[in-house]
Amino acid sequence: MLVEVAIAQLLRDNAGVAAIVGARIIPLVLDANVDYPAVLYRAVHGGEHYEDLDGSSGLRRTRLGIYATHSKGRTNYKPVLQLAEAVRLALHGFSGTVTLDNSSPVESIFIGNISAGPFEDRFDDPTQTYQRLQIYDVWSNEDIPTFS
Repeated sequence: MLVEVAIAQLLRDNAGVAAIVGARIIPLVLDANVDYPAVLYRAVHGGEHYEDLDGSSGLRRTRLGIYATHSKGRTNYKPVLQLAEAVRLALHGFSGTVTLDNSSPVESIFIGNISAGPFEDRFDDPTQTYQRLQIYDVWSNEDIPTFS
């Protein structure tokens, strides 16, 4: 399972995030058909694969950008901050195995740690949304290719 898929699953499974956005957890791009509030996620720095003296260690770090978004409106900035905080509470410090709902065969990934990094507030003209971009580092185990 990819880290991005696991993060979306964690956010969907979190009661605090789901109470605000429902199932509106979207990869990569917000378009005109999105209802708000919503969460957008994307990789901002591809996975780094860590090596040790024996070769690949199976440890990967992925940096994700997660955007808490809400449509333009005089009172819609505060809800963005509340959504961003719900996302932080759902992810920061998480460690454990994430299993994809309803996958066959069962897909899962072990996440060693998620740490919240810097954030940035902005207004996006094309989508007319308030946004808080939060950066997260996700440390996970990855499959190591075997060659015979």
